[in-house]
Amino acid sequence: MQNGSRAVFLFGKVWDEAQKKYSSVGIQVKNMERIMYAVPRERGSDCSEVLEEFQELFRTKYHKVKNWRARPIEKNYSFEMPFSSGNFLEVRMSADYPPLPEDIKGKTFEHVMGTNTSILESFII
Repeated sequence: MQNGSRAVFLFGKVWDEAQKKYSSVGIQVKNMERIMYAVPRERGSDCSEVLEEFQELFRTKYHKVKNWRARPIEKNYSFEMPFSSGNFLEVRMSADYPPLPEDIKGKTFEHVMGTNTSILESFII
C-alpha cells in the first residue's frame, strides 16, 4: 500500500499452464474503504440519531467527507470495552479521507471502533 493511497498492491506467483512454470503477478485493489462501528450511548440514543450526528460531523467538522454510507448492524463484541453486543452504526467512508480521531465521541455515541484500522488490515479482514 502506498502512503496516502486507498489501494492495496498484492504481489505473488501463479502457475502458468501454457509455459509450465510459475510467473510473477501483481494486482492493485482500488477504492478501499474505512469501516468503523459507532456505539450508541445507552441513554436514549438509537442508530438513527447516531446517523444524523455523523451526517452533521461529516458535513462540517471532519474533512467535509462526501463519500460515505452507514447502516445499523447488530454485532457481538468481546474485547476491552464494557459492552458485549447490541446495535451499532456501521460507517463506511472512502479511504481518500484521513481517519477519524481515535477518541471521537458525540452526543449520541460513546465510542467509534476501527478508526485506527489500516486499509491493509481492512482488506485482510
